[in-house]
Amino acid sequence: MATRGTAIRPWPPRWVIPLLAMSPLVTACNVQCRGPACEDAYPEGRVDVLGDLPLDGREVLIDEVARGSILGSVVSGSAFSVAATPDGIVVGQPEARTVRHFEIPESNVLDEASDTLWASFDDGYGTDIAVMPEADGIGWSLVVAAPESDRGRGVIRVYHEADQATVEVAHTLRGTAQGDRLGQQIRLCPDRSGDGVPELLISAPWMQPNAALTEDLPALAGVVFLVDSEDLDAAPGAGEITPVLDVAIAWWGSAVGDSLGVGLDCSNDLDGDGQFDILLGAPQANGSAGIVYVLASSDGFSSGPIDERARLQLGGQDVETFGTSIVSFQRPEGPQVLIGAPGFEAGRGAAVWFDARDFATANVLRARSRFESDRTNADHFGRTVAVAELDGDGLPDLLIGGPDRRVGQLYDVGQLAIFLGSRTLDILTASGEADLSITDDQGFRRVGRRVVVHDVDGDGLDELLLPTRSPRSR
Repeated sequence: MATRGTAIRPWPPRWVIPLLAMSPLVTACNVQCRGPACEDAYPEGRVDVLGDLPLDGREVLIDEVARGSILGSVVSGSAFSVAATPDGIVVGQPEARTVRHFEIPESNVLDEASDTLWASFDDGYGTDIAVMPEADGIGWSLVVAAPESDRGRGVIRVYHEADQATVEVAHTLRGTAQGDRLGQQIRLCPDRSGDGVPELLISAPWMQPNAALTEDLPALAGVVFLVDSEDLDAAPGAGEITPVLDVAIAWWGSAVGDSLGVGLDCSNDLDGDGQFDILLGAPQANGSAGIVYVLASSDGFSSGPIDERARLQLGGQDVETFGTSIVSFQRPEGPQVLIGAPGFEAGRGAAVWFDARDFATANVLRARSRFESDRTNADHFGRTVAVAELDGDGLPDLLIGGPDRRVGQLYDVGQLAIFLGSRTLDILTASGEADLSITDDQGFRRVGRRVVVHDVDGDGLDELLLPTRSPRSR
């Protein structure tokens, strides 16, 4: 296992700047600081586990509904990522370049209590993580992204038999050029190669022009890679580094600054051919109006410019950054898609629910409902979208996050709004009409900046794993 290096706080990537609440630079803050420039006075991260939620229209504080929490420290930073394992939780801590595995917390647990620690010299190690089931159906592999490694070239580290506390790297994928930020996001796609193991979808939204990919790649257009598990297994093993282009199908953006791959989804079959289809968001495309591209598996997946390979393009309006977040899901009537547009109306934010059955014909795209923030501030509602089974009725419930929600003089408190799948929605639905709104009474908590859904206790209902910034000092 590599020795842990000095934690480095990465400079925010340029595409994030229009999406996040703008604040003046932090100067001299202490832990009592409450203004918009004081986020760095709250440097600790945490992950809260929420279950058995009161879906009755109330607004609740996150601590009121948390079953347990994993608490970080100043050393581990605040930018946590999270993934569920069959028996616990894996937490990425990119500012400390570590990943830790925990049992499901039943109370507050300090991050030093982890039972396995993976560490690396890679900058940004743990920015995103995924738990990949192994072919035997029992064990699991750990996939860790370090997009800032090698001056932003980015690497993906894969650890087989991670459930056995294996900390030796089995495979390493590397970006093509410095500044690409390979692995800013990773997603698991259903098995399509027949080996019983999911495939990997990996984004590099800041991909630089590179002749190894294409001579005409626009700067910062973004690239998304699909890596089949059988191709990953055929790559060199421990100690060897594989260029991602050697094992991946690649799609790249069409214009400078599009940031293709900020929004990713590959979890469902939308065209009925029995294989997953892919939705890719480029929220800065078309003057930050945003575009979502639909890649149909029935067309075949092959490398190329995304505007030539996509069956369908869904366009946003004005500067709403449509496609920042994407999730597909199944209902009895067929496949559905929820797309976030956090830049809507100067950052108030929105999310749009589409009936994906329309994607097959592309004649008329019907928005089933549009969800908008009921605030006048820049909540960036729609920065995160997800679905969960929370009430046992078999209909996916919709989760929409607005991590920059302001409460009085408290900045970036955040909100996660939940809308039950069983309710009849109007074409326009305000965030205040949610069946549950999870928020806090502390500034810079950023509730809703990420959400992972998993049935951690096997009762048929999902729990929510919420990484947040903790204002409470240890």
